[in-house]
This record gives sequence, C-alpha cells and structure tokens, in this order.
Amino acid sequence: MKKTIGILSACLLFSACALAAEPEAAWHAQGAITADVLAEATAKLNSPEPEAVEKQEEPEPAEVQKQQGEAQAQKQNGQTNTPAQQAAANGAMPVKNAQNVKTAPAAQPDGQTVQQVQTKQPRVVHKTVKINPPQENWYLTKPNDFAYHINKERPNYSIAVPYAFGSDLLAGLPAEGAMLVRGADDATAMTFNAAPGGDAPAVFKAALAGKQLQAPPAPVTRYLKENGEEIMEITQFEAPPQYSYVQVDTAPLKLPAQLEDLILTEAGEYKTFQGLNSQYMQFSCTSAGVPCLLRLTLTEYSGYQYTGFYLFPQSQRLNFIPLASYSARSLQCGSQSIFNKY
Repeated sequence: MKKTIGILSACLLFSACALAAEPEAAWHAQGAITADVLAEATAKLNSPEPEAVEKQEEPEPAEVQKQQGEAQAQKQNGQTNTPAQQAAANGAMPVKNAQNVKTAPAAQPDGQTVQQVQTKQPRVVHKTVKINPPQENWYLTKPNDFAYHINKERPNYSIAVPYAFGSDLLAGLPAEGAMLVRGADDATAMTFNAAPGGDAPAVFKAALAGKQLQAPPAPVTRYLKENGEEIMEITQFEAPPQYSYVQVDTAPLKLPAQLEDLILTEAGEYKTFQGLNSQYMQFSCTSAGVPCLLRLTLTEYSGYQYTGFYLFPQSQRLNFIPLASYSARSLQCGSQSIFNKY
C-alpha cells in the first residue's frame, strides 16, 4: 500500500514540473492522467499485494512440544482421536465423510417417506333376510270328519278313520283281525293293520338314516357406493331346515302294484295322543295315472306292529294331510280307548 501511494505521488510531481515548462496544450497532450492509468491504479488497490496478505503464525517450538506431549499421553492411555476429533479439539470444523453424515430418508413425490401404502378397505355391512315358507290354507279337522273304530279283540286298539277316504270295503266279508280297508277310488284309499311281526321297521329305519340336512342358501355379497364410500354388503338368509332323502327299497312293504314311480320325499318321527313313539314316510307316486301322495305310518306296541296306509291325490294334499295326520296320532293301543263314548 505504501509503495502504491509513492508511485502516485511521483506521477503527480512529474506532471506539475512538465506543466510549468510547457504550454497548456502540451499538458493536455502529454501529462494528462488517462483512464488507463486510473484503471491500472484501481486494480492494484483492489488486488492485495504479497506484502499485504496476513501470514498465519506458526506455533512456537514450545507450543509444538506441548501438543506432542499431550498426544503421547493419550496414546499411552489407549485413547486415539480421529482426525475429525482432533480438528474439533483444535476448534476447526470436522470433515464430513460417509461415517459421520446421516442420510435423510428418500421422499416420495407426495412428500411421504418410503413405506407400504395400505389400501382403504370398504366398510362391511351384514344383513339377514328371513325366508318364510309360503302361507297355505290347511284344512282344520273337526270331530264329525271321522268314524271311530274300536277293535275289542286282540290286539286291542282304536283309531279315528276319516270319511273322506271312502266306505268300508271289507263290510260283510269274513275278514278277521284288526284290518281296516277304505276306498273312494283308485287314487283315494286307506288301510290299517295290526300284525305280530313284519319287515316294515327295517324300511322305516333306512328312510330315517338317509335323511340329510341341506345347506342353507349361500350368502350374497354386493359392492355398493354411497356418498363416495365403498360398502361391501353381505346378506345371509334364515330359512326353515330343508332335508334330502336316500331312496329305500319298498318291496318288503308289499304295496299295491298299481302304485308307480314311488319317490321318498319325507320321513320323520312323531308321538301319538297316547304318547307312543311312531314313524312316518311320505312318497310321491302315480296311481291310475293320477299324481298322488302316499303316507305310511308305523307304531310298535306290545309285540305288534301297527301300520297305516293313506293314499290321496296330490292336488288335494291340503285337505288329506291333516286328516291322515290326525288319524295316525289318534291310535290307542290296549283295552282302554278314549273312543268308547262314541
């Protein structure tokens, strides 16, 4: 800086001497401070000269010896500082490397960190629909729908016989025992018999063994959208139990030959009014070309088998099923009968 000021002072002194010896025109031509000179001077002022740069003070020999002594002491104690730790101890900024620099988690375009994005599940709604069997107008039985037969000979029994099955076909015949036969036509007939033995129990047992509960209707699933919300609607059905049946061999029952296309459609158990355990089977069939239903009953008591045979047109089942059911349940076994008053 001092050298630069000295150069500028010499230039000004030289210009003053020239101005005193030459005319004014010569001053403008030779002694003027041009723009180039000012630029050169300005550049020298702005750029530091080697003499102007402050030199870093080197440590004194005593300081160097002190630092070496401290390093030797740490080495003996088993402590070794990394270059970054030494720099921090000396007041300098630590050098960044792969070991001391934490990497920020990568960001998704929406600003979220990398993670599994869970899909929003639809709201589940459960519904239950009850399926009721169709309403049918079943016939309501009355006392005057029946004739009350009492067999006072062994085996003793009594039973209500529906008039709708026809007249007594054994009237006036030398029939013996407890057989009843009624018939209105080839599609409407009834028989009842009490025998000391037979193959009927095996057939009824096979029919009950082949009775299987069917699966209920499968649930129905629908996907709906309400007010922008996804909904999964699951509908379950409540229905009366439905059964399927394995067909049985009816040959041991010695049914009339006029019955064709016998198909077991129902089998079950019930109790008589007397409290006796009984069984029944129901078939669909054809008799004389007429679609019919055949209901067979079995009650075992005191070594006897009491079997009932009820045949009627399928088109009149709403009337005949209640009549046949009441007749089968009215069976009384033994010498005492509630029908004695009739």
